[in-house]
Amino acid sequence: MKTLQVANSFNFTKMPFGDKSVSHRALILAAIACEPSTYNNMGICDDVLSTADCLVKLGAKISFDGEKATVIPFEKANNDVILNCGNSGTTARLLGGLVSGLGIKAKFIGDKSLTNRPIRIIEPLTAMGAKITQAKDCLFEINPSVIKGITFQTPYISAQIKSAVLLAGLNADGETTVIEKVITRMHTENMLKAFGGNIIENNKGLYNEITVKKSPLKGVNMTVPNDFSTAAFLLPLGLKYGIKIENVLLSKERTGFLRLLEKAGAEIKVVQTGDFCGEPTGDVTVYHSEIKPFTVEAKDVSDMIDEIPVACVTACLADGVSEFYGLSELKYKESDRITETANLIKSIGCRAEILDDGLLIQGNGKIDGGIINPNGDHRIAMSAVTAGILSDKGVTVKGAECIGVSSRNFLKMLGLE
Repeated sequence: MKTLQVANSFNFTKMPFGDKSVSHRALILAAIACEPSTYNNMGICDDVLSTADCLVKLGAKISFDGEKATVIPFEKANNDVILNCGNSGTTARLLGGLVSGLGIKAKFIGDKSLTNRPIRIIEPLTAMGAKITQAKDCLFEINPSVIKGITFQTPYISAQIKSAVLLAGLNADGETTVIEKVITRMHTENMLKAFGGNIIENNKGLYNEITVKKSPLKGVNMTVPNDFSTAAFLLPLGLKYGIKIENVLLSKERTGFLRLLEKAGAEIKVVQTGDFCGEPTGDVTVYHSEIKPFTVEAKDVSDMIDEIPVACVTACLADGVSEFYGLSELKYKESDRITETANLIKSIGCRAEILDDGLLIQGNGKIDGGIINPNGDHRIAMSAVTAGILSDKGVTVKGAECIGVSSRNFLKMLGLE
């Protein structure tokens, strides 16, 4: 177990931290394209490497040179394979969709944490004709299937479930349409366009519809922008010290925490410098600021689902009660993230109350410090690091190695490794 002592200071060094969500999808689409693809600034972390390892098992050739990745696609997927998804729910869900349409047998396994988390792709994929079974020794097993297109209105606010169905639809007979009531991150559909996929989007106001058909994908050469879900754990440091994060993906569906900071009174400057597959990228500067208590409503959560723990840490810097609602999905992350976040807040000297579907955080305008065991949850560990830098007395983080699940450069950027 790696124990990390985090004092109330840091030495920020600009380093690449490519977007994890984009990197998963980039590898998957490249593996089924007709030509090789290359990427710069990949989000090299344990989760993304799990996706890469699974794609290699399926027959793709993937090589890494620092943050550069080269992918040579498979012509026909290998049959009867075991795909180890590690801790990555994204790997299991997205590849579950892809493999359903490949006509092969594959067993999906994962670590203890992933085994206890809901996958939720089996129902729509089964409706498409996928032959999926579940057993105690695996997440699920897919047997050779012939799938057809369906229209699926997802009951979940989940980009991963949407993506699983769309990826299955790339090999289905007929059209596959996903309907979602709340628009979630659109990396899969936007990247499919860049790969030349046959995809149609129809935003009907109350509903968002995405339709895919069978189509060959071309190879691409891309530079992946930096990950907002990693940057989010750096931005609160600007409230005390000032900080500038460059070349970050700024999609609306990813930047709810940024809007929350602005709403709370933080002085922030955002400069759009480019785009990635139609989604904005740019630089974010947070200046020394005081913030007031804030409220996160259920409708806001999907745009900041990974950032709720660090938002709760940030709430400690406000003097008063901040309210968080609509957090039920956090119970099914790498940990019961509602409980673990409450424990984190109490450990650093503030009060937290767990509601049926949320949290109340009593901020004191400061963070004392303390000892945190994130119990293997990388987002809790990263939040503890943020808390330590913002604290008066420092924070001890036990089991800090789990941060590598989402960002191998996070501690290096802060001068902590």
